[in-house]
Amino acid sequence: MLDPIADRARSCTAKDAYPSEEHARAVMLMNGVSLAVYQCRYCELWHLTSRRA
Repeated sequence: MLDPIADRARSCTAKDAYPSEEHARAVMLMNGVSLAVYQCRYCELWHLTSRRA
């Protein structure tokens, strides 16, 4: 069973959050990396992840 506290930490609180998908993509491009962008189910902001959807 998934631990909701650990899931939130892994998915949200341990990551930088961005106010929009465009902002998250701009940060990704400025850093020269290829990551996935997703809207967080916990904070509703945008995060970057190496995990593919």
